Amino acid sequence: MKNLFKNCIDVIDVDGWLLPVRFTEKQFLTYNTDAFSTRAHSPSSVCLAFKTEAKSISFDYKIGTKARQWAFVDLKCDGVLIESVTLTEDIGRVEFSLSGDTNHEYRIYIPHLVVFHLRGIESDAPLMPVCDREKFWLALGDSITQGMDARHPSFSYPSIVADWFGFDVLNLGVGGAVFNAENLDAAPKAPYIVTVALGTNDWGIPRESLIANVTAYMDKLLSLYSPEHLYAILPIWRSDADKVNASGMDFDGQRAAILEVLSKYPDVKVIDGYDILPRLTTLYGEMGERKVHPSDEGFAHMALEIIKTFSKDGIKI
Repeated sequence: MKNLFKNCIDVIDVDGWLLPVRFTEKQFLTYNTDAFSTRAHSPSSVCLAFKTEAKSISFDYKIGTKARQWAFVDLKCDGVLIESVTLTEDIGRVEFSLSGDTNHEYRIYIPHLVVFHLRGIESDAPLMPVCDREKFWLALGDSITQGMDARHPSFSYPSIVADWFGFDVLNLGVGGAVFNAENLDAAPKAPYIVTVALGTNDWGIPRESLIANVTAYMDKLLSLYSPEHLYAILPIWRSDADKVNASGMDFDGQRAAILEVLSKYPDVKVIDGYDILPRLTTLYGEMGERKVHPSDEGFAHMALEIIKTFSKDGIKI
């Protein structure tokens, strides 16, 4: 049943359990600490996609290490979220009821912030894999691209935007990621769109080092890909943005340094993160005072503004 998986580069068998992966072996080597490994092995934006006459589908799951202490499985029908299951145990079975109408396309989004294994996919009629979508989007980024702190895996902004336009998306967001050219490797096919959303974790290094790292990253990115649309998303607002840290810059200074580098690349279109998410703490997911990661509602705001930008640039459904 590996052919049901979408938005990953491979599905490997680990002692009889299926584990979808987003990164190449070379990239995994650059994320070889415990914290990075968990986040890189978590299946952000990965889903099972199919049509069927079945009235039900079920599968066993097993949760490994966790970047966050929650896990949901979302069922979408023709792009609309119709059911979500909260996983309260680290091992168990998930079941969804279906309509039995083959005119509908189903996508089951699996938890995006835990290492997630599944097996024993069963249904009362055959599951027909859907074809790859015509256009492919490569979404590069950090924890915000990965989808922290959304509860629902279908609510990361890459998942929402990709389903709106009908793209396949490879979400290469990793919590804690920075502008590190070593993290880049060739994707399995040429992307129509590439987005780069990094920078919040680079805040703290000297300005000269930041400029060098962003330059090296963009140079390598452009050596690997020539997409029709290339966007850099400047970091979104965070509640401590007015602080001056070890870099000697406040967050606006950090963003300005990144923008200075990006201005040297005429093919890069810049999306200002301050424009796609209001500076409202209620749109962030953290419980404490420090706000860095959007909530489900915050990601919906981000996705809407990105959809508007893509649409203005002639990207169509």
